[in-house]
Amino acid sequence: MSNQAMQVAGTTVAFSPTLPATYDQAGYEAVAGWTEGDCHITSVGDLGREWSEINFKTVCDRMETSRKGSYKWSQFTLEMNRVFSDAAQTVLEDAEKSDDPIAIRVSLPDGTKIYFTALNMGMPLSMGGVDDMMKSTVKLQPVSKDFVQVDP
Repeated sequence: MSNQAMQVAGTTVAFSPTLPATYDQAGYEAVAGWTEGDCHITSVGDLGREWSEINFKTVCDRMETSRKGSYKWSQFTLEMNRVFSDAAQTVLEDAEKSDDPIAIRVSLPDGTKIYFTALNMGMPLSMGGVDDMMKSTVKLQPVSKDFVQVDP
């Protein structure tokens, strides 16, 4: 990954219903059937851990202390213009109806790729008003033990 700040423009996201045989670079790169779709994503969400906070108070000094507890992956959201004929959106629709995760590849503008698997927890259609585009916010909950980052 570049040592300089990077703009989001140029980021692409691809999906595959086929999971990797191994959850490493070789496994993800061997996945067949990546579908990127047309350029309809308008916003890419956060990737990372969210930690639970453990708080306790000791009687000897009345101080409240915090520690990190368990973690989960933050929900990865994609906001997109809704196009029913888009191949990537079809993969996402199928995943939303399934209990099975899909493989996801985020390609950054500098060539870095981030791979993980996630469940599609929903992609409601938002219609808005006369000056709005039909959109969906796709809610992808990572289930991978870790993300796999492949530098260019």
